[in-house]
Amino acid sequence: MVWQDLTPDKILSPASVKNAVTATMAMGCSTNAIIHLIAMARRAGLALGLDDLDKSGLS
Repeated sequence: MVWQDLTPDKILSPASVKNAVTATMAMGCSTNAIIHLIAMARRAGLALGLDDLDKSGLS
């Protein structure tokens, strides 16, 4: 990935973050997972916050 200059903003999409949120919630959604999901999304330039995770848990 380093040689190809693949950075989070080039490989993560809103759909992939949504899939990660869904999978994480299906497995119990630990506090640590929430922190890392938000950090990865922000690193990729995607908006993800606690409100988004709360909405995902309701659907």
